[in-house]
Amino acid sequence: MPKILICVVVLNLTGCGFFITPRSSDQASIREENLVAHLTYLASDELEGREAGTRGEKLAAGYIASQLRQNGVKPFALARTADGRDSLSYFQEFSSTKIAIGKHSSVIFYDSASGNSYTMPYAETFSNFHEYVDNCNTSAPLVFAGFGITAPEYGYDDYAGLDVRGKVVLVLDGEPTSDDDQFFDGKIVSSYSSALFYKRHRAKELGAAVLFVLSYQALLEKWDDYVDFFGSSRMIFDPSVLPKSEGERVPFYYCHMAFAKRALASAETNFEQIQSKAQSGAMVPRFTVKNIRCDVRVERTVTEVKAMNIIGKIEGHDPVLKNEYVAIGAHFDHLGVNASAAIFNGADDDGSGTAAVLETVRSVFVSQQNKRSVLVVFHGAEEKGLIGSKYLTDPATVNAWAWKDVTAQINMDMVGRESVDSIYVIGSGRLSSQLKSTNESINRGTGYFHFDYTFDRDDDPNQYYYRSDHYNYAKLGIPIVFFFDGMTSDYHKPSDDVAKINFKKLYKITDHTRRLLMNLTNRPERLVVDKR
Repeated sequence: MPKILICVVVLNLTGCGFFITPRSSDQASIREENLVAHLTYLASDELEGREAGTRGEKLAAGYIASQLRQNGVKPFALARTADGRDSLSYFQEFSSTKIAIGKHSSVIFYDSASGNSYTMPYAETFSNFHEYVDNCNTSAPLVFAGFGITAPEYGYDDYAGLDVRGKVVLVLDGEPTSDDDQFFDGKIVSSYSSALFYKRHRAKELGAAVLFVLSYQALLEKWDDYVDFFGSSRMIFDPSVLPKSEGERVPFYYCHMAFAKRALASAETNFEQIQSKAQSGAMVPRFTVKNIRCDVRVERTVTEVKAMNIIGKIEGHDPVLKNEYVAIGAHFDHLGVNASAAIFNGADDDGSGTAAVLETVRSVFVSQQNKRSVLVVFHGAEEKGLIGSKYLTDPATVNAWAWKDVTAQINMDMVGRESVDSIYVIGSGRLSSQLKSTNESINRGTGYFHFDYTFDRDDDPNQYYYRSDHYNYAKLGIPIVFFFDGMTSDYHKPSDDVAKINFKKLYKITDHTRRLLMNLTNRPERLVVDKR
């Protein structure tokens, strides 16, 4: 793979906030007023939700860089000057692919028996909640194909007797239910349930024109949240996931219950009857829906977008250990502005983590006591799929350090809400038992928190370990710890505002992080990686 040299982003840093000078005689202590000032600016309407690739992102990046510069944190992103020389910058620019969906995208059901037509708008009634979205311009009959499964080992075939070539196919999520362990693994979900990987592939084999899958219950319950998150556009890091040509794969979308009810309203067996049979374990009928024709129109445009990470370094004070690094980070982007002009200020997600990291590294620099160097990274485009940290840790990206020299990473993503005396800790023991025990020992010394490991369980359905930037460090074998408050009430909503931040909690987690970071920079030996 060819090497990628990082470019520098030139930003106008004037007018991007205010500077902070601690007034306490103990300048290395964490100052709550600094946290308030940082977060008040970062989560203000002026920054327009800090969406990756936008003016708001650049304003936030300029502010963060100005604070790093003021507080002694050196630029550490490798950049190339106009005359071809390598230099260091705060800004690591990367390209991403933006996929936008046209506002007129929809499905229209035409009923030839009644002469009526029914329009199902994109996002409201059907959508695609993956990195890519398929173009579609199809007019075809509608077929209901049960669960969309062909499983010869179980003597089961939803497509038996159906001709789906060139048709629009609607299937249920999941698979037939059974208490028989010999039939679809009984109550254990088998690979046949996968809409993205199995059902889509099978529909393609049989020549279907479009596949709609009725969304699973958990997605239906949070449909509006998913729509707000994915919206009418999204970004991807790897454009190779896009089809190389039209027809390479079957266009695939999840649909809402309202979509399925409308699609089957005139069928001999309606949606409610089908759902009842599926839930009871009875055989689900499959059929071509008489007199219904579907016009599916999804318009997708693809453009290149520039986003950035912000990278700094605090030099270590030991002549040997300074060549090793402890990384600390947060993502500074959020969701921007939606179609209704509502601003997603992202105070907790992740303005809180960004403010905490800024104040932590100010304190560490002032102390002048870190033996190892500190690698400071504010990740960009996290909300688009961890894109900034993927780019940062990609083997093709040329950085100013070697990843083998990074001994640990601390990730702060949503740390300013919920109980003041509790914090969720994720991943601290997954690669290094020493990191987990060190983190717990520091907390016992202060008594700040009850550490809640609920979301760190392998069987936790939320799988948060894989959903924030630390995961891309962990994939390199770097021990990580992820602090998280578990806030759900305003998650990815315009109501995630500064007024709801618990600054006492934010102070406590910032001070805990400062203590942990200093411990990790000053321990004689690097953490032992004893788990994989």
